[in-house]
Amino acid sequence: MDSTVKPLKLDWIMRYRQTQLIKIMRDNGSVIIFPALGSGCSTITVYAENRLRAERTLRLLNYLVRRSRRDIIDQICSKSGVELMFYGCDKPQMKLIGHVNAIEQACRIVRLLPFVAHELITVQFLIELAAEQREFISGKKNGKINKIMKACDVVLYISTSNEYNIDVVIESCSITNAMDGLAMLQEELPAETSFYVPDAYHRRIIGVGGKNIQRVMKKYGAYVKFFGSDEYKDLGGYFENEHNVVARTPAKNKASLSQLENAIMDFIASDKDKYYTTQQFNVPLHLHTQLAYQHGFRITMREFYRKCGLQICWPERNGSDQVSLYGPRTQLPALVKYLQS
Repeated sequence: MDSTVKPLKLDWIMRYRQTQLIKIMRDNGSVIIFPALGSGCSTITVYAENRLRAERTLRLLNYLVRRSRRDIIDQICSKSGVELMFYGCDKPQMKLIGHVNAIEQACRIVRLLPFVAHELITVQFLIELAAEQREFISGKKNGKINKIMKACDVVLYISTSNEYNIDVVIESCSITNAMDGLAMLQEELPAETSFYVPDAYHRRIIGVGGKNIQRVMKKYGAYVKFFGSDEYKDLGGYFENEHNVVARTPAKNKASLSQLENAIMDFIASDKDKYYTTQQFNVPLHLHTQLAYQHGFRITMREFYRKCGLQICWPERNGSDQVSLYGPRTQLPALVKYLQS
């Protein structure tokens, strides 16, 4: 009985699955005639006592290939942490889902696989981003997109996923080119930091006609957005986040974000109004409710908040002793000293 199998698969079976191949022939009393290794011929012939044994031999041979790929997929998933699906017969496809770092690690493994290296037709990376980042990714007149396509020989386009998200797609016939394009795209993705500045300082920092903040943004190559009280309320979703200033820059320039924050803080003269941060402090669990509702303690905390901008964030009911102290870096020691007393 003759059958057709892709030459690359035949070569792979003869080189790496000889033990399993011998077992299949012995179990079924059959003989498989392979073409010469590396000949490029795709026809194999199976001799057996009857048609049933010959068909079973062919079926187990094909299962051997599928099983080996499944083992490879399991290994890739365990090493990289991605979710990997391999499906399709006429046009087999491999889909990887996960964090971008895990995807890159998995792709470095996948591109070394023999059947991928020889059977690969196209590679597609899809990154989901917030819709508001479309202009940031595109650049002026799609300059960033065109630069990536030209440098890496890939096709890059942006499609709308829904009213909140967009999909950035990178396609190429080469997995190496696609990964290079992904790496360049990651350098253009927005890196951001956020921090708190009292509303009273916003106008001073922005300056007349925005001159002050424009100078800072130009120097550090970043975009800065100040949120007033009303805008902050509309933004929502930040129960434990008091930050009202967001600075954003391409990932390749993210090292400058800390310098930009320091430059903005230089506009604030008083130490008690800048560098808001969070510090963890242990308060015995049985005292949480007692302190939270104790009249004298609540009055003292109001004074700390009014004079120094300090506050306590009590934890969820999870049995933890840790509470979060939030306020200016220079003022937190005073609150810690009060709690220790």
